[in-house]
Amino acid sequence: MTGITLAVAFLAGVLLHDSGAGLVLGLPLAGGCVVAAVLARRLAARAIVMLALVVLAFGAWRATTSVDQARSIVVRVDSDRAIDALVVGMPRGDTTRVSAQLRPRTANGRTIAASLPLIPIVRSGDVIRFWAPAAWDGRDAGTVLIPESSPGHALFIPAFEIERSSTSPLTRLRIWTNDLLTSAIERSVPEPAGALTLGVMNGDDSGMTEATRQRFRLSGMSHITAVSGWNVALVAGFLSLFTRRMAPTSAVTLLAGVGAVWTYAFIVGMGPSVIRAAGMATVFLAARWRGRQGDLVTSMLLTVAFIVGVTPSIRFDIGFQLSIAATLGIVLFVEQFPDLPARQSALALPFVAQVAVAPLQLHQFGSYSLLAPLANLLSAPLVGLVMSGGLLTVVASLVHPLAAEIAGAITWIPARLIIAIAEREAGIGGSSGTMFELGWSATFMIYVLLVLAYCGWSMRRKLIRLRQRTLQASGGI
Repeated sequence: MTGITLAVAFLAGVLLHDSGAGLVLGLPLAGGCVVAAVLARRLAARAIVMLALVVLAFGAWRATTSVDQARSIVVRVDSDRAIDALVVGMPRGDTTRVSAQLRPRTANGRTIAASLPLIPIVRSGDVIRFWAPAAWDGRDAGTVLIPESSPGHALFIPAFEIERSSTSPLTRLRIWTNDLLTSAIERSVPEPAGALTLGVMNGDDSGMTEATRQRFRLSGMSHITAVSGWNVALVAGFLSLFTRRMAPTSAVTLLAGVGAVWTYAFIVGMGPSVIRAAGMATVFLAARWRGRQGDLVTSMLLTVAFIVGVTPSIRFDIGFQLSIAATLGIVLFVEQFPDLPARQSALALPFVAQVAVAPLQLHQFGSYSLLAPLANLLSAPLVGLVMSGGLLTVVASLVHPLAAEIAGAITWIPARLIIAIAEREAGIGGSSGTMFELGWSATFMIYVLLVLAYCGWSMRRKLIRLRQRTLQASGGI
């Protein structure tokens, strides 16, 4: 209980600062903590309350120290303003540009989302050189200020040169795996299902037409082909549900789940957001393996608080935010319904994750889809079939082309059904669109209301169970 109290206090301090409601909500909250400490009968309880107040203040202070650095990256440059950067993850191309994650040499490990020309061809592990425009002038001489970037707002880099390739054997294995996967799917799964299958498996949706992408956005299903925390969280959730029934021991369940999550993260490129999501999924699975009440929520909140405490600017990363929202939504659901049958849980998980990330989608993109929960509810079981069928197709391609064709035809069925769901949902007028982007304060308050509603509902369930046990005990007497 102490761990979850301190984790919540730290995150509350960060959120109070970011919401701009520090003084409005912070003073009453601090006063309430002081009153609770005075009224507490035990010395240990008083100490915990006061420590929580100190941790809350520390969270607010830690948030202030990272605001300036969070939205830009300071890089030292020479007189020609050249910036050397390592290509991390797996670059993704379309008909006009290539999307890639770059890690500047002097950026202390931070990455930027960049849009690069198609030529020269860039691969994971390449070290490239590009030149900072005049708009990136820094505060000090010899530095430039790289603006904030995100996958939805990538930095446009008009030209670059490949300095050298520093690919490790592990990186070459990843490239070989992705090339094998891509060639097998493109040969054996007919379009447009083939492009969707590739997007589901490794996030490479460059083969999808713009019309198909638009339908997926309107139906709230674009996350299916996006490498993000949502995908990793969903993979971990499904593995936790199904392997616990099929594995001979809980230790095998843990090893299978962790192995599958990190294998997926490796294949899709080990980008920063995917690594963080895989780490959170590992904590989720480990807490599930321990099986003690409260371990799931406590472990996840402590993990989030630790990550934000070490790197406060990470809280501005949309991938990290989606990962937290989706994973905690799944954790809270599993905590309340630990014995729910696997089939029912498989249907409920996409709905829970969609509700958890919906306020963030409005805040970041200003987009909404009224039918997104229904679309995800229908498509979630099919996504697992597509991933399994795609993997089967890749393995079959190593055996015989005919076997790959058969497996590809089987994979085409669920993939085409997902596309049909997106087309159907997007075609319903008024069910989706764009609106004003939800402000951060409003987003914060929505999540506060969701948490309060969840706590109230959870408390009501506990009171009902307590009343039932009391009635049973009195009846037995």
